Amino acid sequence: MVAYFISRHPGAIAWASRRLASAVFLPEMDLARLAPGDCVYGVLPVDLACAVCECGARFFALVFDRYGSVRGGELSAEELESRGARFEEFFVERR
Repeated sequence: MVAYFISRHPGAIAWASRRLASAVFLPEMDLARLAPGDCVYGVLPVDLACAVCECGARFFALVFDRYGSVRGGELSAEELESRGARFEEFFVERR
């Protein structure tokens, strides 16, 4: 089992590195790397999250309280922490 953290955001990478010490950190998801049972952490578009699940891997989204306007802005690891950042597992399937 391999754990991957997917993000280009420095604050998210810093926050996740404190929790996923043995994870492989990548700026984008490479589905060819995945094997059943792997774990993918981060923020992915729904179609890519679905593809992760179709590979038999588990997907854990980085979620946090989105009060105020943060869209398009960067949050530091400390700001993510103050907004209750956490990983939540989702199973996404295509219909």
